[in-house]
Amino acid sequence: MTSRMGLMASKSPYNSRWRKARESYLRLHPLCAMCLERGRSTVATVVDHIIPHRGDRVIFWNTDNWQALCKPCHDRHKQRIEAGGIASGCNAEGIPIDPGHHWHSEGRGDKKAIARRASNGADSFFTAPGNSGGGIDNE
Repeated sequence: MTSRMGLMASKSPYNSRWRKARESYLRLHPLCAMCLERGRSTVATVVDHIIPHRGDRVIFWNTDNWQALCKPCHDRHKQRIEAGGIASGCNAEGIPIDPGHHWHSEGRGDKKAIARRASNGADSFFTAPGNSGGGIDNE
């Protein structure tokens, strides 16, 4: 039984209908979305609700709200994000994946700004004062 709001009553939605939908989704999306963001290819085993459904059947069955994840990403990273924490790690280009990271403020995440800083050596860890290189100054 559902209420006007679509909230779930006593029956769990994790039933045979869900198992079939989950298997179908994982066939179409076989790799973990979070790992792909980090430049890794990992087999997905979990269908995650991007926005927690909290008992709302409309949100639960909305496939646009699903993402394929591997178990470690679901159990660690996703749970940390939902608990109000940050998303740890970087994408394949080295940009932090957490949209709230300070790197994304003031245009730092802008691809043109990144390229400009990289060409100036401004973001190189090993750039020493007076060294335009990007390598270690071994004088």
